[in-house]
Amino acid sequence: MTDLVAVTVVAPRLTWADCWATAAFAMGSREGLRWLESLPDVEALLITAGDEVRCTGGLARRLG
Repeated sequence: MTDLVAVTVVAPRLTWADCWATAAFAMGSREGLRWLESLPDVEALLITAGDEVRCTGGLARRLG
């Protein structure tokens, strides 16, 4: 069971972004975010069931 309600991934290829979002969703917020951070040229936004918003470091810098 996952603690996530939504995962959005931005990547150079849409097909991979969809695959990675699905995989991260299944992993849960902590492991999924850690894994997404390890992928090159990938940024992501995760929303948990507890209304927490988490994102990769590169996306956080872009959002300010």
